[in-house]
Formats: sequence, C-alpha cells, structure tokens
Amino acid sequence: MDESNGDLPQAIPITGVLDGRKRPSENPLSYEELPDEIRQILIERKEGRGRMQEIMSILEEKHVLTALLFIDDVSPVLKSDVYNSVSRSANMVHKLDDMRRIGLIQMYATARTNSTVVVITPKGKSVAKLVREMMNVID
Repeated sequence: MDESNGDLPQAIPITGVLDGRKRPSENPLSYEELPDEIRQILIERKEGRGRMQEIMSILEEKHVLTALLFIDDVSPVLKSDVYNSVSRSANMVHKLDDMRRIGLIQMYATARTNSTVVVITPKGKSVAKLVREMMNVID
C-alpha cells in the first residue's frame, strides 16, 4: 500500500507503534491533543451513558415498576390513590417525580381541590407493556 497516495487513508500498523510513544498507557495524550472526531465520540459516549444510568437507577427503585403498572391499569388516577394502592413510603413522592421527569407519567393539579391527577404517557404505556412481556416470559 502506497502511503504517499493522498487518496488512501493512512494504515494502522499491526505491529510496532502508532506514534512516537513507546508505551501509550504510561504517556497518554492530553484531551487537547486528541483529534476533534475522537473528542466528539467521547462527549457523546459520556452523555449517553449518564442518561442511561439515570434511567436505570430510577427504574431499579423499589415500587417504581409496580407504580407504573398500577397507573397504566387505572390511569387517570389520583396521586393519593397511587400511595394507598402501591406504597405509603415517603419516597414515593420523589419516585413519581422521577417517573414524570423521564416521561413515563404526567401529573396535573386539579382546579377546585388540592389533589393531583396522575396520567400515564404513551412512553409509559410502552414501558409498562414491556414490563408485562418480561413477566410473561419469566412465568
């Protein structure tokens, strides 16, 4: 392969070194020295992993999937009914807020009373359906 030809990409050697460093792990390049394409890949990977971890940590919480299935069954439902039927834990407020933040449910304040109505979203319906399918596979 002729590397002097500008049309061909530079080949990566199978043996030997990629650049002037003998041991890259002992002498890593700084972030500023990385090519722009590599920097963009690292940024996208970090952002994607952070969002994925956030979603997984929410779904792994106790009573979240139970609450989602309950809301899917009876939506629209009062927030107090979710507490009464799923869990009276003080953390349920935060769990419902987290479910709202990732788009599984919506919550609406009522005009005349001090109540909140919880409604499942299309995304929440899809996730509830997948949870039910997983349960059927296990059974």
